[in-house]
Amino acid sequence: MLLTDEDKNWIAETIVGSLSTMEARLNEGMRAQTEPLAAAIASVSNEMAEGFKAVTSRFDIQASRLDRQAALIQTGSRWINRMNDWADNGRFPRQEE
Repeated sequence: MLLTDEDKNWIAETIVGSLSTMEARLNEGMRAQTEPLAAAIASVSNEMAEGFKAVTSRFDIQASRLDRQAALIQTGSRWINRMNDWADNGRFPRQEE
């Protein structure tokens, strides 16, 4: 059995129509999945940004505390060195002779 041109055109139109319908459904399905995913990614991004802000503020507080401790250690070290010089020489090192 041979197909006529009319039959071939009908088959082609039917296939193209079915493919167009399938393409439209796939696009709609992908769009339906993409929108919630984008919202979830945005939510996670915001949560991460807030978390990093909290961590940064805690590190800033810790850095200022460590700076104060370093200043105290440095001051104490200078004082001990001056006291050692005084004990060795009988005078403070910054006094003029």
